[in-house]
Amino acid sequence: MNPNSILSPQVKLGLGISAAVALIIALIGVVLTFWYKKKLQKKFYSPDEIVEFEKLKITNPNYGIVLEGIKKYYDVIWPDFFIAFCVNTIYLNKYSNIYVEDENDYLSISLAALSYQNVKQHIANKNNIKLQQIIKEKQISAQDFKISDQEIAKNERFDFILNLKTISLPQSIDTFLPYLSDNGILLLNFFDLKQIKASKEFFEKQNLKYETLKFGNKNVILLAKNSVRNKISDEREN
Repeated sequence: MNPNSILSPQVKLGLGISAAVALIIALIGVVLTFWYKKKLQKKFYSPDEIVEFEKLKITNPNYGIVLEGIKKYYDVIWPDFFIAFCVNTIYLNKYSNIYVEDENDYLSISLAALSYQNVKQHIANKNNIKLQQIIKEKQISAQDFKISDQEIAKNERFDFILNLKTISLPQSIDTFLPYLSDNGILLLNFFDLKQIKASKEFFEKQNLKYETLKFGNKNVILLAKNSVRNKISDEREN
C-alpha cells in the first residue's frame, strides 16, 4: 500500500501550508539577524584593516618582525590590527607622550618599538613584564626604545592614554582624564554597547566626544575633548 494514500488532500494541504509558513519564518529570522548585525556595525567606527597595515609598513619597514618576535612570551596579546591602528594614530597626531595600563607589557613594547616613542606603563603584576627577558634573548634591542614602569605623577600630561584593565568606564575616565593633554585621546576597553549607553550622560557632563571601535572580539572606546574622528582618520573634517 502506498503510504501517501492514507493522507487526505486536506491534510496534505495543511502540511504544505505549515512547511511554507516555517520557511517564511526562517527567512524572516535570517533577514532580521542580518539587519541587526548591520545596525550594530554602524555603531562602531570601522577602520580598514588592510589600509592600517599598509600605512604602518610605510612608516616602519620592520613592521611584523618585532611583533612576531615577542608574541611567544605572552598568553594574551592584542590583535595586530589593533596594534597597527594605535601606532598609526600616534604617527597621525605626532604624539610623543604615551601611557599604558594593561595586564602585561606586550602592548607597551609594541607601541614603543613600532612608533619609536617613549612609553610609560603601569603593570600591576610584575610577573607579566617580559621586557628584560625579551632583551636578554635578543628578540629586540634595549637601544631601540625606552619603556618606564611607573604610575602617573600628578603633574604629568599624556597625548595617548590606553587603559585596558577591566574597570568601569566612568571610573577610568575619572582616573585618567586629568592627565590627558588637550589634543589627546583616552582609549578604554569595554564589553558591550550597554556600557556605552549607560555612560552617555556621563560623557556629556565631561564634554567628551567619543568613537567606538571593534577589533576582532575586542571592543574599545576612544574619548577626546574634541573631535575623535579627526584624530584617527587621514580624511580630516574641515
